[in-house]
Amino acid sequence: MSLIETLRTALSAILSNKLRAALTMLGIVIGVAAVITLSGLGEGVTASITEQIEGVGSNIIMVSPRQPRDATRPAELTNADAAA
Repeated sequence: MSLIETLRTALSAILSNKLRAALTMLGIVIGVAAVITLSGLGEGVTASITEQIEGVGSNIIMVSPRQPRDATRPAELTNADAAA
């Protein structure tokens, strides 16, 4: 089959099944739009988190209370430690 015959056969199949062709194209459009949207959303979240981390700075220590994981207790922090 030549390229012209292949294109003619494909066009004939599309025109004879218009609803199926339209639904297929709609599915492709929705799929591509979903991929683009999720990709953009992921990039935006990454940029936002990076901006927040950079905004905190490198001279900040964050301390949160919790139970030690093993039998040894860590050293207690005092106000003098925080002032240093």
